[in-house]
Amino acid sequence: MGVYFLIPRSKQQEIVDAAEARGLTAVEGGRFWHLVGHRGKGTAVSILLEMYGKTYPRLLSVGLGDSPNDFPFLELVQMPVLVGACRGARPCAPTGGSLAHARLIAAAGPEGWNQAILEILSELKEVNG
Repeated sequence: MGVYFLIPRSKQQEIVDAAEARGLTAVEGGRFWHLVGHRGKGTAVSILLEMYGKTYPRLLSVGLGDSPNDFPFLELVQMPVLVGACRGARPCAPTGGSLAHARLIAAAGPEGWNQAILEILSELKEVNG
């Protein structure tokens, strides 16, 4: 469980620093900021990938996210997808790092998620016959 809140722009760095000083992470989500402990989405996906990887060695991992609080788990999957990319104040993609190869879907919300999944399934069908 996390805590969700809004922060005035002038106080964002102060809040991020205060959270880190207490062993927490303050990260911007789609609409709200999230205050999380050491077990965030990245930890959860890491555990799932390890567990499923033992049973399904050819597992293809796909992750869809729409905000910076999703980056930790998107960095772990083979096919990261940024939904709603390049809209509003959001950057088209994170700068550098392991998300440089992320698929960018301009449509936001359910429309973007649907588009991403249909594209991936279509590509997999072509590859696997």
